[in-house]
Amino acid sequence: MRDFIEEMINAWGRHKGKRVALDSERLNDQLALARRVYEEASAANQGVLFMLRAPTGFGKTEVLFAPFLYQFVEGQWFAPRMYLVEPVNALLKQMEERAKVYSQLVAPSPTVGSDYGDTLKKTYLYTAVITLTTVDSAFYGFTAKRVVTWRERDYETGRYSMPAGLLTGSYLVFDEAHLIQDQVFLGPRVMSKVICSIVAAGGLVVFSSATLPSITAGLFKEECDKYGAKVIDLPFPRAKKEARVSYVNRPISEAECGEGSAIFVNTVERAIKMKERCKGAVLLHSLMRKDDKERALRGLEEGKALIATQAAEVGIDYDFKRVITELAPIDSLIQRFGRVRKDVIDAEVYEVENSLPYDDDVVNRSRDVLQSVSTISSSDVGKLVDEVYDESIVGKLSELGDTFYLSTVEYLQGLTLFSYPPEDTPYLKPSYYVTLYLLSAAEYEKIRDLHEGGKADAVEEVSRIMANASVKYPISYIDDYNRKRLESFIEKGDVYNGAVYSKDFLKKVKGITHELIIVVDGQTYSPDEGFKGLIGAVGGQKGRSEKRSRKKGRGKK
Repeated sequence: MRDFIEEMINAWGRHKGKRVALDSERLNDQLALARRVYEEASAANQGVLFMLRAPTGFGKTEVLFAPFLYQFVEGQWFAPRMYLVEPVNALLKQMEERAKVYSQLVAPSPTVGSDYGDTLKKTYLYTAVITLTTVDSAFYGFTAKRVVTWRERDYETGRYSMPAGLLTGSYLVFDEAHLIQDQVFLGPRVMSKVICSIVAAGGLVVFSSATLPSITAGLFKEECDKYGAKVIDLPFPRAKKEARVSYVNRPISEAECGEGSAIFVNTVERAIKMKERCKGAVLLHSLMRKDDKERALRGLEEGKALIATQAAEVGIDYDFKRVITELAPIDSLIQRFGRVRKDVIDAEVYEVENSLPYDDDVVNRSRDVLQSVSTISSSDVGKLVDEVYDESIVGKLSELGDTFYLSTVEYLQGLTLFSYPPEDTPYLKPSYYVTLYLLSAAEYEKIRDLHEGGKADAVEEVSRIMANASVKYPISYIDDYNRKRLESFIEKGDVYNGAVYSKDFLKKVKGITHELIIVVDGQTYSPDEGFKGLIGAVGGQKGRSEKRSRKKGRGKK
């Protein structure tokens, strides 16, 4: 297996056009972890949950793929499919690219595909031998809320339990699993029940994270113990990384913008302001269209500085020289430090005026931890994360989400094989997403023309345009800020409802639909800055300076 992992590393380097200098100690650690998973999975006569905690930049991607692909080398099989589950869509494209490179090293090469709800053909986790998907898609597939159904007479039927069966019978990897954590600790509690149910039914699951609090790991072990399910703590790698941290009691607006810097701020508003100071830097945040995010990532290949929100904390894999960041929760800070590949990282942490979007107590504790150290090594991470996320903090956060948690537990208990799912709603997060399609006026008119022209390839072309223009906008059940911000903007803009070709303009929004088409212009959206129309849309500031009248008599207000 050592030779196979080495070939995986070299193949990815060749694909990226880079010569790879192999680290023998790190390769030994990767081998030990991957071999343990492969041997345990191959010999298992029951389900197993593998808990993998490894430092950022360690090379855990090879560890996650190697056990499954090595089946093709040895001909000794433990799973016919692999699911790689990521917490955010941004990670899927990069990981799919890697999966395709790795899959070519074995014969026959397994198919690779992504399934996260934005595709034209909705396969619902039936996509490929190696399927990359999101936590949301996996969760709602398991809970029979995202499945193929059809109408038969007066009732609806379908393969409600098939996604759950596919997940249970596969090699299932949850990558960057710490990101399931939310402001009310709902995700970890819910996923512990889902994952341990899968393991109890015979599933082979790897739960991987660099900054997982011990209290979360304990939650999974406690839940699996209820089922008598097997849990294996994989050994922590010996490979060392160290961050030399400087705490700066000034706002990040005073920081220097050097080439090759990764600069992190906590809000989109401050990211855009920082971009105005740092000319030539690449901006990346959650309110940018998909195609503009991809263009921004290409700019990083040229060695430009990055200005980003937490949207870039994981999965950004470029040669940064240093990290400059606002104060944030300790686990987020460590993830930000990990965007530098070097074994010794220089990091500057600047003060913030307020904790938003994070919890005050979590940020204050993180500040205390940060001020008590000058360096953070990979072996320190667990201790520092646990100092922030102890029982009192987790208990306080959890109390806010108890209603959603209890409702979801009741739903899970009502799931039955081959039957209709319960009518209630299960919750993975204390929020939901609205899909915003930020179309230019020209794009909107093109979609109308394609639809009205009735061309055979119109659906595919419309789908491509819409996918590139999409933004996932979260709306919290806990507070009203994002909902009010969107409603305020909608009252000022050219907005069309979720029926893609509808002429109806939403003048008053009483309940946000799950798909909104927004026709944008330069005052509302720019490729370099993203969706400016939502910045300052609440609190007396104008989200848009003027309304635009539409011509040609189509889509008029």
